[in-house]
Amino acid sequence: MSGAGNQQESLSSEECRRWFVAGVVEGEGSWGPSVKKHPTYSLGFYVQPEVFVYQHRLRQSLLEMVQEVLECGRIFPKPGTRTSSCSRSNRVR
Repeated sequence: MSGAGNQQESLSSEECRRWFVAGVVEGEGSWGPSVKKHPTYSLGFYVQPEVFVYQHRLRQSLLEMVQEVLECGRIFPKPGTRTSSCSRSNRVR
């Protein structure tokens, strides 16, 4: 048996990390389009998807895991607070 019929089937550690990061982004993050003016684009604008994940600075390793799995982003202090950090990715695959 394979697939859904085999409840003993397990995920690889990399698949587990990806699912874990998906849950972190869903629960602790946000995503949406960023619309920016750009004179060389045909309509004068371009749209870029962005993902933000927020965590207390003590959990920076979690933000680093998000960066590793998404293979992009940067970590910086969340504006307006000294205790939280944000991972921002605007090169979503």
